[in-house]
Formats: sequence, C-alpha cells, structure tokens
Amino acid sequence: MFASDNFYLERAQQQDLQEIAAVYNSNPAFLITHLGCRRISEEWVAAELADMKEAGFDSYIIVEQINMVWGDKQLVATRMIKQLT
Repeated sequence: MFASDNFYLERAQQQDLQEIAAVYNSNPAFLITHLGCRRISEEWVAAELADMKEAGFDSYIIVEQINMVWGDKQLVATRMIKQLT
C-alpha cells in the first residue's frame, strides 16, 4: 500500500462518510457538472462506495499524518484530505 512520511492510503469506512461527503460538497461546480446536483448526502456516498465495491473496486482515502512533539511525547495526528476511488 502507498505511504510516505506525511501521507498514507486507508480503505474508506463507514466512519469516513461524513467527511467524504464534505469533500464532494466543497465543490458544487463539480457536482452540478457531473451529477446534476449541488450537494450529496452521506447516504449517497455509502451507496456509491457499495456500487464501486460490487464492480470490483476498493475505495480509499488519503490520510495526512502530522508528527507533533508535546513535552517529552511525540504524537501522531491524522486527517483525511480526499477520497480516492
């Protein structure tokens, strides 16, 4: 699986649906052009991921890994930044 010092891929899961929908909804011009709507729901994302899986594709998210030092402890924070299908 792909990974670098700052990013890695992770399979999209149920808990990612809200953030995946937010990524889609951040670009209404794309949605209007490609889907004919201005917003999509978490349910739409779930159905899309299920359709893709049924067609033999796995859906992934790109996760940003941020290393932080706090006192004598090193923390690793992650944040999803975009969906890959």
